[in-house]
Amino acid sequence: MTDTVQGAAVPAAASKPSRRIAGIDLAEAICILIVVVYHLSMATYKVYYHRDLLTAFNYYVRCFYAAGCPIFFMSNGYLLFHHSFDLKKHLKKTRWMILLTLFWFAVTFVAVSLIKGNPLTFAAFREEWQSFIDVNIHLWYMGALVVIYLLFPLMKLAYDTDKRVFFCFWLYVFLANFGTRLLNQGYTLYGYFFNGYRSSETDIVWLSIFNLFNNHNGIALSYFGIGAFLPEITAWIHKRLPKTGVRNAVLTVSMLVCAFIHGLWFLFMHHVRGWYMCPVWFGFNTLPNLVISISLLLLCMNYQGRNEKLYGPIRKISNGTLGIYLLHEFFVQPLRILMPRYTPWLCNLTGNILISCVIIALCMGIAALFHKTPGLKKLL
Repeated sequence: MTDTVQGAAVPAAASKPSRRIAGIDLAEAICILIVVVYHLSMATYKVYYHRDLLTAFNYYVRCFYAAGCPIFFMSNGYLLFHHSFDLKKHLKKTRWMILLTLFWFAVTFVAVSLIKGNPLTFAAFREEWQSFIDVNIHLWYMGALVVIYLLFPLMKLAYDTDKRVFFCFWLYVFLANFGTRLLNQGYTLYGYFFNGYRSSETDIVWLSIFNLFNNHNGIALSYFGIGAFLPEITAWIHKRLPKTGVRNAVLTVSMLVCAFIHGLWFLFMHHVRGWYMCPVWFGFNTLPNLVISISLLLLCMNYQGRNEKLYGPIRKISNGTLGIYLLHEFFVQPLRILMPRYTPWLCNLTGNILISCVIIALCMGIAALFHKTPGLKKLL
């Protein structure tokens, strides 16, 4: 999902691309695995229904999944803001992404509806298009990416002209999402502990009359903007934690602690609401997930890719993440029906990871065939 750009273990701004960044390749390879494992979701993780250690562990691991897409957006932000910009090429790529999203939306809708036995009617298609529920929910990422690409020429101009102008825009988008979420969380705690009522922490859009970006597109823009400031963030952390071992330990502990806090909050929300609130889908714009996402990306940036036997597959997976993202649901949906019936012994976290690796390999193989076939290579 990314292009090439000059880089090293510590990101540095560059105007000309020269080689891939091994750390970002590693981060994207990990994140596409996270996405597939999350969408497969055959392991028992609802700890409030199955109160045992294995389920608790699965739930804790699941709390890291919300970092998957944010890391993709941050990686794209870093690469695009620190890459030479050609408006004509950018507009062509944006047009291609719009057509690609529309094409795969229609294909996925038909295929998955047939698998699930859903009606293939215009009304069903219209409902899916309006809400992105059930069949094409994973394509929210593509929609958000198109929004980013449509706005990017303006953001790039502001960033190159005066970073303070871009920072003001990013801060507004960030507060519209993370700030609103934080206010809702505070409101929920206040209502629960002091007013004796159970309130929903996602129902209120504070100052909605001023809020243009309180949605998943705004969340994507927030992380994308953080990617633009990744060199400054990295420099700030390196200045305060110059020793690599100490720095990595702090990042790791921060990530582990925030995952625990993240999971604890959504268990509390289950208690408040009385129904399951997914820590992934509803967890992108929480402060703990922000720390998890940045920490994981910075830890991955330590990777130099010196061992070509190891880095080769990582680079190929990173280079093929778009194809994997668009194709994996064609395998995930039937497997979610078949695995509990025929291979229940794979319905656990280890089995999920193994099956997800197989799905990734199959998707890469199909994508390779597409790229070698005239007329199909632009579809992935």
